[in-house]
Amino acid sequence: MIIRQIGPFFIEILFYLSLLTLVGCQGPLESETEEEVTKSDYDSIVTSPEVVSAVDTMVHSPSSLIIVDPDETLKRIFTSFTEFQESTDSAENLDSMRQAIKLVGQDSNWIAPATLSVLLDIWMYYDVTDFPKREYVEKRLAERPHLSISAIDRRIHDKHEWEDVASSPLSELSDLREKLMSIESDY
Repeated sequence: MIIRQIGPFFIEILFYLSLLTLVGCQGPLESETEEEVTKSDYDSIVTSPEVVSAVDTMVHSPSSLIIVDPDETLKRIFTSFTEFQESTDSAENLDSMRQAIKLVGQDSNWIAPATLSVLLDIWMYYDVTDFPKREYVEKRLAERPHLSISAIDRRIHDKHEWEDVASSPLSELSDLREKLMSIESDY
């Protein structure tokens, strides 16, 4: 799991490294030898869909945050937060959490049950001051209401021994479930 806060200079380095990787994978350029690389060769690489996609994938926020695996990012930050039982978190973790929630399941119609479980735990227990975690998580869950409702049912059924269905935040899952059911019925 790689999460880094990096400056623009390092983004440029990553960009050129990705270029080298793509060029190495694509074989030789139009020129016969490396010494004969022309500006048009360079331009064809820089503007190729593969390079544009790689750079877009690498950089997800204006602050140059790179998240390689949003599922692991969510799990790591949440586990660390609950381990130390804090009410604050670093700016980097908050930005990482925000971006990871946005990225989870973005490239498919599927979110793994384990990831949905972590999202629900974040919704219930990631109580960082001035961080609208419920808004972020609910938006993501609402995109896949059927999967989310199943995850809520599973989470309630598999509750921790110290959790009580009649008290917060577990009891609030029922309200979230109802909200998602109304969204699902609109489909």
